[in-house]
Amino acid sequence: MKNLKATQNSWGLLAKIFHWLLAILLIWQIFTGFNLHNMEFSPAKIGFIGIHKVIGTIIFTIVVLRLIWKFINSKPDSSELPTLHRYASNTIHALLYTLVVWIPFQRTMMTQAGGFDVK
Repeated sequence: MKNLKATQNSWGLLAKIFHWLLAILLIWQIFTGFNLHNMEFSPAKIGFIGIHKVIGTIIFTIVVLRLIWKFINSKPDSSELPTLHRYASNTIHALLYTLVVWIPFQRTMMTQAGGFDVK
């Protein structure tokens, strides 16, 4: 069985599961969001909005768990990578984490400002 934790040469199984699960769910949310924007108001749209919110909550929860795991788990050695590569990777990761936390927060505030309840 693969290691749950990272080794010197590879990310652990749990980090890989977090990564791919988030990738799939985020892509789903992007396409759902675009489709919701273009849908006429209907009971079907309200249902899709509910699903969209639930998946968003799941994503937020997974991100929190992933960040906790990231801080208690080691990571593969990246010292052999060029400095620019390491800097770019760290910057992009920080931006992605910021967006994945900020977007649900911002959408929750917009929902409340529009006079709707956030469940």
